[in-house]
Amino acid sequence: MTNRRCGNCRHLDRASETNLGGLRIAKCTHPAGVTIQGTPIKDDFVELDARCSEHVARVGTANARR
Repeated sequence: MTNRRCGNCRHLDRASETNLGGLRIAKCTHPAGVTIQGTPIKDDFVELDARCSEHVARVGTANARR
């Protein structure tokens, strides 16, 4: 698993969520070989706690307002 996709991806199938040795993963509905914003999809699963730089910034900004 490369963790190149974000856990906030709207294409994740939350019903397929599983725990693999403490790593929360879910299946992405995009088939392998598809490119999302320049990132080629090479695997079917995404770490749910992974965050792309865009979402890290958004989360940090949201928390700063509280």
